Amino acid sequence: DAFRLTKTDLGFRAVTLVDRDDRMVFFTLADFGGKLPEVGQIEMHHRVLKTGLPAVSGPFKSPISSRMVVAVEVPIQKGVEPAYGLRMIVLTDSLNQLLADQSLPPDWIAGIVAADGRLLARTHQPQAFVGQVAAPGVVAAIGRGGRQAFQGRTKEGIDTQTVLYPIAGTDWSVVSGVRLATLHGPLQSEMYRVYVLGGVLLLLTLASVYVFARILEGEVSALVQLGLGRANKTVRRRYRISELART
Repeated sequence: DAFRLTKTDLGFRAVTLVDRDDRMVFFTLADFGGKLPEVGQIEMHHRVLKTGLPAVSGPFKSPISSRMVVAVEVPIQKGVEPAYGLRMIVLTDSLNQLLADQSLPPDWIAGIVAADGRLLARTHQPQAFVGQVAAPGVVAAIGRGGRQAFQGRTKEGIDTQTVLYPIAGTDWSVVSGVRLATLHGPLQSEMYRVYVLGGVLLLLTLASVYVFARILEGEVSALVQLGLGRANKTVRRRYRISELART
């Protein structure tokens, strides 16, 4: 069920289901039947329902703790229109670990940046910088769009040769800078290679959320049809999502 899914990876903080009235149907970190927190990132939720396409948020503080998280939301169909948004809440710590797992040289400063320019993850001092707006050169590059290489300056004031690489299927970009003081030889192609690898790993995470959404879509659709009287109420469906089985 949704609760067990959050235990398969410590980076998966919670799963929520949000309806068209911006209300939570369930929240895996709340006791069943208890009070649910207010829904955040409303604009993203409305965009998912309007377009029928998945979306990712920028960084924000969890409504029940001080930890930084991001939300990945996919639509759940009811008939021909999306009726719900299924969200996976992911700790930014897991994105920081994703960057750390790339084993970049110590003179490389890499990060994942949202469309609004805020840092989702960072290899250097993530506790200090995640949630803040990235360096001005990075924000300007995001505004221009596409893959780019340019000279920039980090939040710490370090001059770098920087590459920005948009992650396909999301509003996020991977950005990395190599200190100009230690830059030797043409490293741009190697930097692109690392970004592609990091992007693939991130997309695998998003894909796992999408697969779960397809499972939940069938469960929710069956429950909706039952509520509308279009299903045989004498036939008890075996729901795999425990939150729905209790309804």
